[in-house]
Amino acid sequence: IETLLIPTLQEAIVLAKEGNYTYQQQLINMRSIKRSLLKAQDDNRAQLDLVGGVSTNGDKSLGLTLTVPIDDMSLEYSIVAATSSLKQADINLKQAESDLVVAASNYVNNLTTQLQQIKLAKLNIKYAKQNYENALLSNLHGKTSSYEVVSQMQAYLQSQISLIDYQINYYTSYAEFNKFLGKTLDRWKINLTL
Repeated sequence: IETLLIPTLQEAIVLAKEGNYTYQQQLINMRSIKRSLLKAQDDNRAQLDLVGGVSTNGDKSLGLTLTVPIDDMSLEYSIVAATSSLKQADINLKQAESDLVVAASNYVNNLTTQLQQIKLAKLNIKYAKQNYENALLSNLHGKTSSYEVVSQMQAYLQSQISLIDYQINYYTSYAEFNKFLGKTLDRWKINLTL
């Protein structure tokens, strides 16, 4: 368990911004909407075209065509719609970033707490073993009953089971954390080639 390093909160946030699927999806959506706004603004600008041609008898012609959109409501609507979508996407991105920071903080705090639980469970095993051994010695000298020995043995076994449960929970949380960060494949050193 000690080999599973928990990043600091700031490191976790950076890793999550790089690899979290939901956050990356919001970034891609934001870029797409920015492109839509640029296209709508470009469509609403004046357009100057150079037109040339050659007739069948060899005459050449060249001309300019200027198209100026004046009060074209559909073009203006597309700019307003794209601007509104961009503002909504910005709100969604900020919310996704806020959610990402909260989730990263929760994961880091949860994993840190679980590590503390594991350390305490190991201490509990040590003390439960001591109590069991003391009860066994006391029983050999006739100072405690067999019931007390069995009871201490069960407490010792239960403390070992608790440690295993805490370790399983830690590994599960660590796997979920790596999934959240988008680092599951990296953690297990799996490389995909396309």
